[in-house]
Amino acid sequence: MHYCKPAGPLDELNERELNSFKNMTHHKELSIAAAMDYCDEHELCPPPWLVAASAELMIDLIRREKAQKCGRTAGHLARYRQDFFDIERYDAVIEIRRMRKKARRNVKAAQSHPAYPKSRLKSQEKMLAWFKGDNMREYECAAMYLTGRDAKIGREAMKASYRKVRDSFFNPATALRYSLFDDRFLRKLGLQGLTDRKPGTKWWPLSDLTC
Repeated sequence: MHYCKPAGPLDELNERELNSFKNMTHHKELSIAAAMDYCDEHELCPPPWLVAASAELMIDLIRREKAQKCGRTAGHLARYRQDFFDIERYDAVIEIRRMRKKARRNVKAAQSHPAYPKSRLKSQEKMLAWFKGDNMREYECAAMYLTGRDAKIGREAMKASYRKVRDSFFNPATALRYSLFDDRFLRKLGLQGLTDRKPGTKWWPLSDLTC
């Protein structure tokens, strides 16, 4: 790879040193850390066995992490899980806004065409009426949209999650905070991936959701 140094006269010595760490059967965690430190000190490209062992060790340490304080975001996994819920709530609000605009267009188009089926017009009007309310209604609808999901929460908290994510996107220092890892890696950490999330009940007619 581009960051690996070309072959040099000390390769044999370095390989011997790294193999000594590899063959240590006791204090495995320390030997892995020592091997990585050796690569860092001598600007070496870690061998595949060391990369694999380091990844396994870090995943294990993260899973066994003990929080130093109380709360839902006390540890690395807890913080990521909370961010995961926040982005899901943000997406729900965006989707509700998109659906509301679509419902308005559909009703307007249906009312301008006399031949439009009455039953379909009534259905579109019912959907549009579902969105109406005070300025908190869209967050309430977004909360209903997540019915049956782990990210389900009240409308006030939904608004807070949406604004937190929105503000993060506009801040260069936190713009990548809500990047999602692939499902394979998340499962190794004991977390749900995108395909593992509860499907919820959003396949029901949205205008029938009340909680």
